[in-house]
Amino acid sequence: MFLDFDVNLDTAITELTSRLQKSKKEIDSLLELKNKTYANFVKPFEMIDERLEWFFTPISHLNAVNNSEKTQKVYADALPLLTEYGTEISQNEEIYKVFKKIKQEEGKDLNQEQNQVLEHNIRNFELSGAHLDKKKKERLKEINLKKSTLTNDFSQNLLDATNAYELIITNEKDIEGIPTSDKEAAKQDDGSYKFTLQMPSYISYMTYGKNPKLREELYKAYTTRAPENADIIDELMQLRQEMAKILGFDNFAELSIAPKMATSTDKVIDFLERLAA
Repeated sequence: MFLDFDVNLDTAITELTSRLQKSKKEIDSLLELKNKTYANFVKPFEMIDERLEWFFTPISHLNAVNNSEKTQKVYADALPLLTEYGTEISQNEEIYKVFKKIKQEEGKDLNQEQNQVLEHNIRNFELSGAHLDKKKKERLKEINLKKSTLTNDFSQNLLDATNAYELIITNEKDIEGIPTSDKEAAKQDDGSYKFTLQMPSYISYMTYGKNPKLREELYKAYTTRAPENADIIDELMQLRQEMAKILGFDNFAELSIAPKMATSTDKVIDFLERLAA
């Protein structure tokens, strides 16, 4: 069953701000409970996050599949709000302690799934720095905000570069072997054929196009899109490394696998080497 949704880009930021404020008040009310349990604290807490997800996911998806200046602006404006809210909640030491207490007091009476929810939340609070001092929390907050902006810039640069490129083919011989449906999709009013870096178009010519020079041109255009992203990658790597150090890890790879099944970076490398062989 899919949830009904209605995306209004004109009011999205106002509504998101209102929802975030409401969520904070709901969390404050949960923290005021005298006897906090899995049923009256953890489940409602999880649903607060779930409802925010229901609201924002359609906006994020719309920006991905029907990108426009308007969706870009709404998405870019929403990211700092969500990041600041998420960082504030995930660094809240009081909530972190509640989860640990419920795990300690109720853990033996809860089922495996419920204990998993508690363990994952406790781990995520620790990976967000809930247990750290104020100065380190503030720096992590700054890093999170910067990362969200850079990641969005990276994606937008990639999308803009993808949308900007066109390979115009006028020689009929150069499209021999292309499936009829793909040729019809590429054909323009003047009789030429336009291939782009969008996946259906790109894959079509790379798979069936018989002109190796055109395939090479298309391939190079695809693999060298948005060269300005190189600087973003460098900055993201530096921020990730700093974040890892603040959280007590030697490097970002160790931080990255902390919530995953792999137990060490050596095991990840070993797996990849065995897979390659």
